[in-house]
Amino acid sequence: MSLHGGQVAYQADFGRRTKATLKSSFRHHIGAWMAGALVAGGAVSMLPMRERKVYVNPLSKAGREKIDTAGKPQQGGFLISLIRALTPIIKPILTAFITKKLASLVQGAEGAQKAAERTTEKADQATAQAENASADAAAA
Repeated sequence: MSLHGGQVAYQADFGRRTKATLKSSFRHHIGAWMAGALVAGGAVSMLPMRERKVYVNPLSKAGREKIDTAGKPQQGGFLISLIRALTPIIKPILTAFITKKLASLVQGAEGAQKAAERTTEKADQATAQAENASADAAAA
């Protein structure tokens, strides 16, 4: 009876089960989670921004100032001009760097998974040898 009660309590604790499942999934499939995060971030960045409607009373002082400065280009210092000029050069370099780092991270996770699989296979072989040895000893 207590065994069934414990099972019911475990099934009722949805938060703990979900957290454990997500942790396990993230540990075993880290590359897929990272790729999914990149795809989701890219999709969100492609969404159009909401346009704000600004209503200005042209008769007020603030309204006249906005109308007067509307046609003028924005001014900035030397640093802002330099950043605007270097952005097209820096962006591809930064993108390539991040791509290489993510690729090495995914390859490292895949390598660790393959090593764990090899260790499991060796453990299975050792168990089988031990069982054969104990069967031979029992037969003798």
